Amino acid sequence: MPPSFTDVLAAKRSAAGTAVVGLWRHGRVPLLSALQDDVAKGGDRAYGISAMVAERGGVWITGGANLPNHPVARYFLARLGIDGSQRIKLDAGSQGIAMAGHDRAIYVARNANVPGHTPYPRLERVGAWSQDVLVTTPGPIHGQASFSWTPGQGVAAGPAGVWAVALFSGQLRIDGHSASSPGLSELHVQARGGLPPSLVEQIRSMLKRQPGPPLGAALLMHLDADGHGRWLRTLTPATVVIDAAGGVAPASVEGFPLLTVDAAGNAYLFGRYQYGVATSGQRLETGVDDEMPDAHCYLASWNEAGDLRWLRDIPRCDGRPIGLGLDGSRVVAITEQVILLHDGENGRPLTRLSLPALEKTRGTVTLHWTHAIPFDEQLVLGGIFRGKGALLGHELETEQPSVILATVALGLNKEASK
Repeated sequence: MPPSFTDVLAAKRSAAGTAVVGLWRHGRVPLLSALQDDVAKGGDRAYGISAMVAERGGVWITGGANLPNHPVARYFLARLGIDGSQRIKLDAGSQGIAMAGHDRAIYVARNANVPGHTPYPRLERVGAWSQDVLVTTPGPIHGQASFSWTPGQGVAAGPAGVWAVALFSGQLRIDGHSASSPGLSELHVQARGGLPPSLVEQIRSMLKRQPGPPLGAALLMHLDADGHGRWLRTLTPATVVIDAAGGVAPASVEGFPLLTVDAAGNAYLFGRYQYGVATSGQRLETGVDDEMPDAHCYLASWNEAGDLRWLRDIPRCDGRPIGLGLDGSRVVAITEQVILLHDGENGRPLTRLSLPALEKTRGTVTLHWTHAIPFDEQLVLGGIFRGKGALLGHELETEQPSVILATVALGLNKEASK
């Protein structure tokens, strides 16, 4: 029996598919469509979208497409025009994870999961070049190496080329540049709870003898427009905490870091961490008596040459990071609950705002913000809503989980809808 699909409704348009793409412009929806050969339209493909890039006259899309008798999703790259035209390319390699574009150049990041076709993580400029990332495990340290690009907002592009960010563990090389993530023995020891110095020293010696597997770290890379590697930078766990009972807890980079780049080629990175992180000779650490060591975020910036400009700690970083961008000279970092505005020149915090919340709710109501994009002095928010309530002056009611879009004015101490 063929699968059935519920129509996606937007304004006065509707479409059904495993993936539906829409264009939202000033409250109107001039385009809403499934992709070519979708099973919902009688085809043989089930699509999953990972990333999109708007371009004059249309949009580029990448992700994975499942085909009959092929359980592993294949790579696809599609371009949709505002006029409804579609061009889709498939190959047997791993699906696209993130993408970015600048001046007609489209860059795509792909993870490694198809032996013989894309055995290594790959960063490519469509129709021009590709660079593979060779990931290995250090010899003296036992454990599995890993690598994954940040989904969605893991690639940024500009006149100087392309920047990309990933989570990894182990050692890696790309175009003559190398990086590695640390083991426990390389971390700074921080004792809590008044432990005797002799016990702290015993634990430190034990860590030196048994360093353990490589820890997860963030990687930022920059390649020029011709695909030549410029530099790699890492943001790694920096601290191992010994608690009052002698337990050992290593610092960690929590979740995927988000990336954006300004017109001058300055790169910005935003993510969560626990206990302590280090990059380019600088270190952030939560205090010994910090009661919420897992509620901190980092915000960092490097110039085009790869020099660290600044590194900032953000305490009370409520929720998972969902967006990062620029509003003039300000950096706008967004979590599931708050908007954080920082000075782009030095990272100094400027303003902290709450994301829009529901009012006049009735019964069981869910609102979960999942994506955020600063644009033209506003913040465009995307999320999932279900239930009945008021948001930004609009009455909402739906029995099914529904995608919701909203705009918030930046720099003001109140929200405004469009």
